[in-house]
Amino acid sequence: MCIACPSGQKAEGSEKCVNCPFGYSGFTCKESWKLVLVIVGSVLGGLLLITLILLPIVARKQANGLKDFANAGVPRIPRATTTSWNSGTNLEMTPNTSRERDPYVEEPVFP
Repeated sequence: MCIACPSGQKAEGSEKCVNCPFGYSGFTCKESWKLVLVIVGSVLGGLLLITLILLPIVARKQANGLKDFANAGVPRIPRATTTSWNSGTNLEMTPNTSRERDPYVEEPVFP
């Protein structure tokens, strides 16, 4: 006699249904996505933990290396300032109060 087992169980012999092993599910325990999810999640979690442990150590070593690099006699490049390059010229637009004739403007002709 054949028995029908629910999802997550498989038939053992012809009388009873047993639960699927860890990580397997579905009809006759053929879906292994839970097992893959557990393995991939564990590996990524371990890598994240290792990264969080090593990050302060590497940052501290690099900070010490930068201090040594700054004291090694490397010339410092001066920063540019915006007030010293041409401070005598005023670049703002101002209204023209001159009465001289503008050669680029045509004057109207009155008859």
